[in-house]
Parts: sequence; structure tokens; C-alpha cells
Amino acid sequence: MKYKKVERKTSTGRVREGFDREIHSRREKINVIEFQLEQLEILPIGTELTEREVDSIQEVSIGDILEDVTNTTIVVKDGIITEIR
Repeated sequence: MKYKKVERKTSTGRVREGFDREIHSRREKINVIEFQLEQLEILPIGTELTEREVDSIQEVSIGDILEDVTNTTIVVKDGIITEIR
């Protein structure tokens, strides 16, 4: 019986450690988001931000200008594509 009690304590300790790690991770995410919000307040209206870059497959043909194909930018506002450059 003593062996089972020790095993339960160890299992409980692992669970607590897992919860503590998750709590720490979520607090860090909250801090990052709060910092980003503070930075957004400083930016002038109309400033464009790069949130992420996405690689994609594009069709190219003989005669296409390589720079036009590789330097394409898609502007998204509120989840809607507003411009392709």
C-alpha cells in the first residue's frame, strides 16, 4: 500500500508541474499580446504590418518576369484580401 501512495504523489506532482508549465506559457503569451497592443497604439493609422509570410506554389511561364513572380505581396485586412502587389 505504501508503494501506491508514493506512486500517486509522483503522478500528482507531474500533473501539477504540467499545469504550472501551461500557466507560465499562457502568462507569457498574454504578456506578448499586451506588448503588441501597446506597440499598435504608437503606430500611425494606415501603417502596414507583416504578420507572417507564406510560401506557395505559383505557375510561371517562359517570358514571365522573375521579379514580378517572386515579390508578390497580398494585403489582407480583417481577413479579406484587399490588394495584390
